[in-house]
Amino acid sequence: MTFEGVLLIIVVALVLIKFFQSQLYLTIFREKPRLSLKSLIETAVFTLGTILAGMYITDLIIALVLFNAIVWGAFHALLKYLKYSLLAWISAVLCWLFVHATYTNFTPVAHTELWYYTLISWSLAFMFILIYDTTGKYLKLVPSLLTWVVIITTALIASIFIAYQTTYSVPLKSGPLYAIYQTNLQEAIEYIAMYGYLGYLFLVGAILVALLVLLIRLEFQKRKAIDNGMFFKIVIGLFLAINLNVFKHLEIPTLLTSSINDYQKEVEIFKAEMANRKSGEIDFTASKNDDKELYVIVIGESLNKNHMSLYGYHRNTTPSLDSLYKDNAIIKYDQAVSSHTHTVQVLTQSLTETNQINKNDFYTSLSALEVLNVAGFETYWLTNQLAYGAWDNPISALAEAADHRYNFNLNIGMVADAMVLDNELVVKLKEIIKNGINKNTVVFLHLMGNHGSYEKRYSSDYEKFSGPLERHMFGPEPYKKKAVNAYDNSVLYNDFVVSEAIKAVKEYDKTSALLYFSDHSEDVLQNKGHNADVFTWSMVQIPMLGWFSDGYKNTYKEKYEAFINNRQKLFTNDLLYDGLIGMTGVASDRYTSKHDVFSPDYRLPIDQCFTLHGHLPYNKEDNYYYYQHKNTRFLDSLGQLSRVYPHRVNTIGKLNNILYNGHNSFEIDIIFRQNNDSTYFEIGHDDNSLSGISLKYFLEHCNVDNLKKIWLDLKNLNSDNLQAVVKQLNLLDEQFNIKSKAIVESSIGSEDFSLLADEGFHTSFYLPTHVMDYDKPAMIKEAKMIANQVHKQNVSAVSFDAGLFPFVKEHLEPLLQNHIVYHTWDLPRNFTMPDLPEILFDEAYYHDERVKSILIKYYSDFEL
Repeated sequence: MTFEGVLLIIVVALVLIKFFQSQLYLTIFREKPRLSLKSLIETAVFTLGTILAGMYITDLIIALVLFNAIVWGAFHALLKYLKYSLLAWISAVLCWLFVHATYTNFTPVAHTELWYYTLISWSLAFMFILIYDTTGKYLKLVPSLLTWVVIITTALIASIFIAYQTTYSVPLKSGPLYAIYQTNLQEAIEYIAMYGYLGYLFLVGAILVALLVLLIRLEFQKRKAIDNGMFFKIVIGLFLAINLNVFKHLEIPTLLTSSINDYQKEVEIFKAEMANRKSGEIDFTASKNDDKELYVIVIGESLNKNHMSLYGYHRNTTPSLDSLYKDNAIIKYDQAVSSHTHTVQVLTQSLTETNQINKNDFYTSLSALEVLNVAGFETYWLTNQLAYGAWDNPISALAEAADHRYNFNLNIGMVADAMVLDNELVVKLKEIIKNGINKNTVVFLHLMGNHGSYEKRYSSDYEKFSGPLERHMFGPEPYKKKAVNAYDNSVLYNDFVVSEAIKAVKEYDKTSALLYFSDHSEDVLQNKGHNADVFTWSMVQIPMLGWFSDGYKNTYKEKYEAFINNRQKLFTNDLLYDGLIGMTGVASDRYTSKHDVFSPDYRLPIDQCFTLHGHLPYNKEDNYYYYQHKNTRFLDSLGQLSRVYPHRVNTIGKLNNILYNGHNSFEIDIIFRQNNDSTYFEIGHDDNSLSGISLKYFLEHCNVDNLKKIWLDLKNLNSDNLQAVVKQLNLLDEQFNIKSKAIVESSIGSEDFSLLADEGFHTSFYLPTHVMDYDKPAMIKEAKMIANQVHKQNVSAVSFDAGLFPFVKEHLEPLLQNHIVYHTWDLPRNFTMPDLPEILFDEAYYHDERVKSILIKYYSDFEL
């Protein structure tokens, strides 16, 4: 039933009471109001007060404010005549409280909204007058108490909106209201004690008591009786006001109504989700011998490992975790994959027995929390995700099994807003540890992490990345700089949160461990988020890492070593249930060791590795992440990474990609620049694809000592700049020691190219690709010219397109000295090809010992 419907019933009831009281003898309102000078002064003050309130609270034009004040003055005069002036003052205060609340939390108050609030205030006042007139003579104090309760309630609603906006400088929306609906009396008292002022609370209490006394006095005050004519005029006015249905036109009542309805609906959906859980009917065993161990499971949100410097990203987004990894304090998994791109689909498998392999029913599968509880653990669930909502109800249903549950985000529905930043969960974790770990304990921290909107996930202190995305870092691709910068800032903040959680656990002096993983990833560069409908492989590239105390390493040596040994294996996070049981040392009959990364039995064959709940094989042909990793590892096992390596690594972003994946050699394009102030090599293939950075800057961003080969494709070497080029390369050698690694390639015809060889550089003559189009006589002639050129330039190698290999073997090689080696490129081949090893093995050049370099394409988001 609507509020207007309730009012209608009350008015009808009052009419019936008055009907029997009056015995149908209706009179008209004959006596004219006569107000004293004192009353007129009070009305004038009242009117002036409404003028000042209107000018201060709204930005309406002065004519509307004045007219509204005059009408309120007439209203006060009428109630003063009826001996109810107190109700006039209360009505005005309540009206302007709501107008002010609307003005500060929503759009500026429209003149129609001002009149609606005025009409409601008058209607309530007249309603109470009728109540006083019809019931006060029989039920003393009841009208006053009822009036007092309504006044407090309405004033409190408006005050909450005003106080929230004043305190946080943001409007009060649905999220905080859901928090209020979920807050019990104890939590409310704790909040007031934390943020309230004692003196202010006493003042409010005193005002409420005084108001109650004034209203009670109204019961015993001699009032002007309302005759039947006036009574029924008021009734007719109330009927009209009620049927105008004004509440739907007002911001605050509309927000309150919709939020209450949404909250009730979501709670009912959650209860239905809870009712579907049948795991409580399962008989199982779970036990644990050791005591007072602490385990913390941090569940990240939407974190793409390829935006973490810990995983080779070119921005320093994880400085704290990088430091921990450098000190061997954490272990990270390189091939962790998300089982889906959405949180519910992931965690309903990660935290229960069901996974993409066994495909068990979620509702009849045990959860890790249930197993840990039976094993005697004290369990905590700390979450900054939504309390209730379509995206969260199944996870909340699992979390209900925890002994202690703390919701830091009391929003509901299909929103991604958080009320606090993730570090508040770590603060609570520290409090739990400080209060004492008296038994085996597991604490789950479910972060809001890196969920969009990214800029809402960190404080201003972490606003490190801004401005344009540098070409030499990201390439020319028009990525959305605002989204990328905000996301990288959120990764930086997440690094702080996770490292702080590790510090907190580290303070515990007994056996402890922390495991972090993200539910899924996020395709930030393509601006696709994690929507499975527009799936990309970037959406499932997640990080996973672990920290372990010395006590854990000693007590569970086999588990710890297994976790290390499995770190390069494929892992999908739907198998985490068994990993949690293994990690915590629980013995259970609902456990599979081959799915446990803490077990030497762990294995995940590629034919059992899926995502999107088993619908998409991870080794699908377009998954370049998998195949570039696989092909790199395979070539590394053959000792071929310094022979088969990436072509055109012209950005810092791509450089970091290939180095992190394990490559130790690469080819780069350079153009020599010479002016009055300086000489340098600029990275770039031609004037249309320049990076804007120097080769020196580029080399400073990689550890040259760890490199095997740097193929320098020098695009503009000529007789005029040769001397300056030699000098500049020698300067770079002095700083980076590149002579033993560099391959300097050029198509220059001058014999002076030998100067570089004289300086100790490995030089290579570039064979013109058009030779492939020659007939045999022309090829023979060209071979003689090239051989003569190679001899004069004293080069160490020739470099050519793989299509020229037959020409080299048949016509050129017989004319070359034996020490001349070959460098080739086969650009139709790339590291993403599923059958790359077979393709290379079928090529004659691969098996030729004189071929020392084979360039093939390497996919990167940061191409130039």
